[in-house]
Amino acid sequence: MPAATTGKLKILTDPAGLRAYVRFGADDGHGLLTAAEVIAALEGHKIAVTDEVLRRVEELVARLHERPDWTGEFDLAVGRPPVEGADGEFALAEEFVDRTDPDDDDGPVDFYARRSVITVEAGTPIGQVIPADPGQPGMDVFGKPLKPHKRPRAVTLGPNVRLAEDNATACAAKTGKIAYNPGRRHLDILDVVEIKGNVDFKSGNLDVHTDVLVTGTIQDLFTVRGKKSVTVGKDVEAAVVEAEGDVRVLGGVSGKDKGRIRAGGEFSARLCIEADVQARLGITIDREAMNCRLSTLGLLRIPRGTLVGGRSYAREGAELRCLGCAGEAPTELAVGNDPLVMAELAAIEAKLGPRLETVERIRLRLEPILGRLDYLPSAHRQAAVELLRQAEQFQNEIAALQRRRAGLLERVVPGLEAAVAVTQRICPGVTIVLEDRRVRFQTERKGPVRVVKKKLEGVTELVAVNPVSGHLTILPSRRFVADPPGGVE
Repeated sequence: MPAATTGKLKILTDPAGLRAYVRFGADDGHGLLTAAEVIAALEGHKIAVTDEVLRRVEELVARLHERPDWTGEFDLAVGRPPVEGADGEFALAEEFVDRTDPDDDDGPVDFYARRSVITVEAGTPIGQVIPADPGQPGMDVFGKPLKPHKRPRAVTLGPNVRLAEDNATACAAKTGKIAYNPGRRHLDILDVVEIKGNVDFKSGNLDVHTDVLVTGTIQDLFTVRGKKSVTVGKDVEAAVVEAEGDVRVLGGVSGKDKGRIRAGGEFSARLCIEADVQARLGITIDREAMNCRLSTLGLLRIPRGTLVGGRSYAREGAELRCLGCAGEAPTELAVGNDPLVMAELAAIEAKLGPRLETVERIRLRLEPILGRLDYLPSAHRQAAVELLRQAEQFQNEIAALQRRRAGLLERVVPGLEAAVAVTQRICPGVTIVLEDRRVRFQTERKGPVRVVKKKLEGVTELVAVNPVSGHLTILPSRRFVADPPGGVE
């Protein structure tokens, strides 16, 4: 806490420079303090003396003269914090807004009526572009301006969108699909390959360079690949679906342990059964995931349903309604940096240490004789050559381990704080893995609960935190040991 003393008065300021104040204790005795002395102290500390500050000074002096024994803190100057701005937004035109979801979580949902892909004709108004708000600067008690911390982002328009004369209404410049990415604040109209009906023997496999819209079902053993996004109006059976962008399934996925889904963006579906899904940016399942293999570097969300059985991994964490089932089906969920990666890194470190020590011992042993090998007896020379061969072998192994370690470290996010958030319950038979710690639940734990990793008194623990009460329970966790190949990808 910065402080300045002028005469007998000490001026204190908070770290943000938004408050300058004085503090009086029982023995300070400032009853005869004058306004001039207070102002001099403020100026000595370079506090901006405004009309409001002068008013506060007069109030302080009057208080001390009236009550010389008064104790406490008194604000002489109060700064104005900056007002943060807001990113620009795109508001979809009312006629395109999906109104099929019920207001309550448990109500029926007509997923088949959802308008997931909205196609429009050229010239159609598609919504309003709301400009970014730059915010307002503040002022500290020293009179210096305080800029907002955040730099708002504006909505950017792709080549197939133009603004109308009002400079706010966005219109399609060509026929295609409305595509707005709220994360990147980017709006465009995209070409779409549409299959009216099922992907079956009539359509054959698809491998296209645009967005794909299948109004029906992708049937068993067919393949759909898109350079952009893939949207399926009904279901995906034991098929292969791959997209560099998002994959959205309005019905369910029944992989039957044969099909697979790969998305470079996000994946969403109503439900998944025996599905193998990898989505780089996130996975959202409306109702249930049963006996699946789910993997994402983003967030796993099943906000209205249950994750039961199988193995799942979500680097940024998971938000679920229920985890596991009353029948205690083995269910494993890993979050945070990939525990298999962390376990392999630990194994590499365990191998590197002894090899580096061995190479150093060989170097120290050979260093005195390397310059005179030709003068050594034959047996000694052969022993030295064998040591050199061993050292070279170890160095090759060390180089390979270091390359592997460097590759693994690229997949690790330092300081990542992931959590498993469950609103209703965690059932027996559930195992949660958070990087290098794992816990298996033997009894049911009611929600809401967040399972996180914390350091308590120097020991890393997995804890269950009630987000409502703040109550914390240490869970009986142990160090994670990687299973043989075939775990969470």
